[in-house]
Amino acid sequence: MIAISPPCIAQQRQRRSRRALSICIYFSIIAFIYHIMMMLYLARDLPDPISNLSPQLPTKKKQQRQQQSSLLSYEHHSISRKLTDQQIIEHRPSTATSLHTHTSVITDGETIGAILQGDINFREYLANSSTITPPTTPTKATTPRLRFMPGQITNTNLTKANILHYCYSNPDIYARHFPESYRQVSTISDKYKLVYLHLPKAGSSTSRYLLEHSLDGHNAPLNPAGNDLNTRYVNYTVFTFVREPLQRFYSQYDEVFLRYAPWVKRKRYFKHPYPFIYTNITTLAEYRNIYCPLELIPSYIREEKMNNTRAFILWRTKQQTKENGTLALRFEQFVEKYNSLSPWDIHLHLQVPHISNKYTGRPRRVDEIYSTDANKTIINWEKMVKKYGRSLPESNESFNARSAPRRYKTSLVSNETKQKICRISAIDYCCLNIALPTECSDIGIHCSLGVNKLGEFQIQPWQHPHEID
Repeated sequence: MIAISPPCIAQQRQRRSRRALSICIYFSIIAFIYHIMMMLYLARDLPDPISNLSPQLPTKKKQQRQQQSSLLSYEHHSISRKLTDQQIIEHRPSTATSLHTHTSVITDGETIGAILQGDINFREYLANSSTITPPTTPTKATTPRLRFMPGQITNTNLTKANILHYCYSNPDIYARHFPESYRQVSTISDKYKLVYLHLPKAGSSTSRYLLEHSLDGHNAPLNPAGNDLNTRYVNYTVFTFVREPLQRFYSQYDEVFLRYAPWVKRKRYFKHPYPFIYTNITTLAEYRNIYCPLELIPSYIREEKMNNTRAFILWRTKQQTKENGTLALRFEQFVEKYNSLSPWDIHLHLQVPHISNKYTGRPRRVDEIYSTDANKTIINWEKMVKKYGRSLPESNESFNARSAPRRYKTSLVSNETKQKICRISAIDYCCLNIALPTECSDIGIHCSLGVNKLGEFQIQPWQHPHEID
């Protein structure tokens, strides 16, 4: 047996320690170099800090939206007209043209209808017409598109529902106008295979009541993507009621004015974004006395109705407003300050985004669209229930209970205010093919028809609210 002296053991331990230290230093150097290389690699993809001054979507969010769009394709392709990849390649403008083009000529509605029907090729029409001209100032990259006036598509083969099918509500712009719960409220009749999509302030209370009491309907939300319209309710008729956007906005304001008034209890954390509309109005009695002053009510009516307080209140509510302009002025101030892309209540939603898919920006499936204008709600419902051998309820008090004349005089509203409302509501005018009111007919509100990367048609406003000076 060989004995090892203590000095030898100490030397071996020192060698092992030095070797371990060398290995440690070696790997530390390798890790440091790797770390530096990764930092240089990542720095190459970092955005320019100056470019961050303009709002942009994070790359990850864009990728998620693209994935969602690919998974949730537009719902009813049976009437969509797609261009083939070959057509897009053949008619794709040159780089210089595609980056700096805009439409300067207004296309007539008959041509737009023919393009949607497939009778005219969109790309060929652009190539053979003089509607595309280079701008004097370079602009950001845009997709070639045609400009046309709202309500001018006269093709008899295209209903409002057909035109709505091609609409596009950009989720980045109209995000706050999709239903907050991401579930579209609807009333469904399984017996008669009907699905009614609710649109606030477009006869929704009346329509819901009539479907429940005349056609055995029940309330039920649709799923977030709306896919159940093509699965569970594929054989059902999907319909909705729409309203002229300017008149609807008057009603929208009236609704939110009352819902968020100082005398209505709200959650503590709620802070009204436009409190000035309630200046010097703190009680409901003060509000009523503005649009229906007691001193202007004949004494015999006052004495008769005062015996029944509730009856008197309902009577006052149904009278035409007698306000002197103070309420109309508040309305005008509201419109001037209103951020139309950030509504705080569902009753302020625009119609088309409200019935659209929040992922794709495309409308849910709608087979029939009815109008509430000129008191057509009941007339249209009479025709509808007659088709199924049913009739409307004998008493109409319950479904007209929420109907009331405007509390402020719309005749006192300035044309400038009306024109801003038309600009705010441009997507509804364009996608529902509704002609502009006289006050807004010559202020430059136009619609655009273009195609997306998949070759699908897209109808949207020529200028969105945030793009207007």
